[in-house]
Amino acid sequence: MRKKSPAPPDAICLSDKPSAGQLNASAVTPLLVGDGCRLAGAGEGGTRLCAAVKKDLTAPVRFRGRLATAFLLCLGIVGLLSTACSGDSPAQPLYKSPGLPAATLAFEVKTVGYGTDPNQYGDLRLPQGAGPFPVVVLIHGGYWRAGFGLDLMDGLANDLTRRGYATWNIEYRRVGQKGGGYPGTLEDVAAAVDFLTELAKSHPLDAKRVAIVGHSAGGHLAAWAAGRARLPAGAPGANPGVTPLVTVPLAGVLDLVAAYALNSGNGAAAEFMRASPEDEPGRYMNASPMSLLPTGSSLIIVHGALDAVVPRTQSDSYYAAATAAGDKADLLVIDGADHFDVIDPASYAWNRVAQRLEALLPPR
Repeated sequence: MRKKSPAPPDAICLSDKPSAGQLNASAVTPLLVGDGCRLAGAGEGGTRLCAAVKKDLTAPVRFRGRLATAFLLCLGIVGLLSTACSGDSPAQPLYKSPGLPAATLAFEVKTVGYGTDPNQYGDLRLPQGAGPFPVVVLIHGGYWRAGFGLDLMDGLANDLTRRGYATWNIEYRRVGQKGGGYPGTLEDVAAAVDFLTELAKSHPLDAKRVAIVGHSAGGHLAAWAAGRARLPAGAPGANPGVTPLVTVPLAGVLDLVAAYALNSGNGAAAEFMRASPEDEPGRYMNASPMSLLPTGSSLIIVHGALDAVVPRTQSDSYYAAATAAGDKADLLVIDGADHFDVIDPASYAWNRVAQRLEALLPPR
């Protein structure tokens, strides 16, 4: 059963029928904010239909507060264990959008399994047009723990699809689930990225024009995936089938040794790696993006100046090491942005990132 992550306040639910006067045709544009999707057909794994909802991008966005609080609770910073976040109670957004007429549907979301485990699947979104489309792989964060899921990246997936990219928003086994943590999480991410070659056989995808965007622990997984070609034979994720042209860690945990030393996320690195760097140095070498440079991918390394969840030194150190190793890299430190602004599709922070991505990997 697929669980929803704690929803940001601006999540859009399309389960309610519209009342008179709540929505009219002039309210619809190609812009997608929040999830904006509903199931078409019965059962999990059905096709989700996404609609476009007009929103003022210059208005303040109430995205951070509730999501940040839920995230900190999951990390145990206020004294709760990470497992407290894995319950079945769905989070409720502060408001619900009325349902949208079928005529406003912009694209569909196909949920596709890349493995046999219930957590080995992704959501594929295709823009309008003939293709083949460049693909952006999206990897959510949550300090590798089971309390959060791929729906955290739905807003970015919708926005990027609106911009003309196909998007592959992936789920993976996490700490607290059977097979989660090292090495299973890494094996899942590698399998999901490489599965693009299979998806391209039946969908208009250009599997040679790929970007990977990850947030927080997902930023770690994105940067790790970019460096897979440097892994020794037999290591989890070695011998990649898909190599990203562009990699975008958003507030990424890019140095696992430093994350362990700082006890980031209330011991998240130790939980994920199931060992210390002293006990298993080879394991950390295979899993830390800092050890897998140069990647050969163009890097857009992003951090909010006000991030209180992942220290900015993670991005600063990775940028310095990547450029020293010969990678082409940008470091975007965004004033006034916190840990969650960078995954808010209506924020200035995300739009700066998206514009840079479009320059390096044009959607058309």
